[in-house]
Amino acid sequence: LIVNRVPRKNDTKAGQIIQKMLREFLSIESTEVKTIREDRAVGRSLARMKPVLIEFPNSFFAADIEEIAREFRG
Repeated sequence: LIVNRVPRKNDTKAGQIIQKMLREFLSIESTEVKTIREDRAVGRSLARMKPVLIEFPNSFFAADIEEIAREFRG
């Protein structure tokens, strides 16, 4: 489960609530919660019509996306 726009890196409460809802209402079990932090770089990148990872490669958003991608690659 990937939760976008969380205020802080370790704020998994929203993810835990979503996990509970998935389990209770849809019978979907999610064992991991990953987060992507809220980042103003996303809005600035959208305004410039450029990808965030290219326009702001050192942003929180870019770091979180790269971390998730590394974990899924194995």
